[in-house]
Amino acid sequence: MRNIAFFLLGVLPLFSACSSPSGGMLASFVDLSSELAQEGGGHARQNRVISVPGLLPPPAVGFLYRFNGKRGPTSMIGLSPCPDSFYITTTIRSKASQKDLQAAQRSFVEMRTKALAAIQAQLDLARLHHKTPMDPGAYAIAEKEAKDRVRSFDLAYNQTLRLINGSGILIYRWTSKRDAGGGAQLGARLFGLGKEKSRTTSGFAFLAGLRTSTLYVGSDIRGKWNWLHGGDRPRDLRLVTHLRQSRDILYMSDSELASALSLRLKASYNELSKGAALRDLDKIEINAILMKVENVSNAGWIGPVERQMLPAPWNGNITENLVTIMQDCESWNTFYFVDVQLGDLQKLFKK
Repeated sequence: MRNIAFFLLGVLPLFSACSSPSGGMLASFVDLSSELAQEGGGHARQNRVISVPGLLPPPAVGFLYRFNGKRGPTSMIGLSPCPDSFYITTTIRSKASQKDLQAAQRSFVEMRTKALAAIQAQLDLARLHHKTPMDPGAYAIAEKEAKDRVRSFDLAYNQTLRLINGSGILIYRWTSKRDAGGGAQLGARLFGLGKEKSRTTSGFAFLAGLRTSTLYVGSDIRGKWNWLHGGDRPRDLRLVTHLRQSRDILYMSDSELASALSLRLKASYNELSKGAALRDLDKIEINAILMKVENVSNAGWIGPVERQMLPAPWNGNITENLVTIMQDCESWNTFYFVDVQLGDLQKLFKK
């Protein structure tokens, strides 16, 4: 049972493109900014938040946020120190072209294909190791084949890292669940293999350039949109508080191929497990391959950032603000946002 668990823990991130049940479509990307620890009690409670790629909303000390610590850092709502609302954009430039994205995708697919070949060769070698009678010639050929495939994988792995780090490309895994009787469901239902009648689509996205925007709301929001009537569905009136955008996005789906390959390797593994044919050395070699692929499956280069503060759309000259915002967002594609119920946000401020 331990061997099977070992195999599943290693293979599922590679073939199913899943990461953590704490998120949904962008779990692997967002979870890197979700390391949270709460300390203290009473009036001295503190949060420690860590972001591996450095994508947390606060640009400096002294900024006030509404954040209960039970959600991810992107759910933080900034509070303006004055009545005027504004937002801050953090832009990370990338010199990657569309051709660079395509080259990174091809290299990534080649790396994963060679990883599968290397793992299969390792399993084939383990099968021959316990075959009776032992055929020394066949074993020597299989051993050389396994070493060659691991070496070929390592070269593809290094090439993929060079393409990513050299041009500022970001990669994240995505997973989307679709029920048999309806469309994709947002929230927690997006994640996981789902029930028998559901279908999971998964894959990877390649980003060139990254921009995040965070709202800092002031008391000027209190009287905005008062001409709207929420009616029986006030929760439908929502305000975007955080955005993530990219200049160019190249994405791919691999769920069907991944599922077939996963089943094939699991069958080979189960066969070897019954006869205890899989040695610790084989496990170490397979795990090393899986760890490298996992590292590249959520990787990127984050360089110097540019920050800009702009007034909220409703602050001051609304027409000028909207024109400025549209120009500022030109050529940027939104792939992730966080919103909040408008009424709840307005209740934060005293009348």
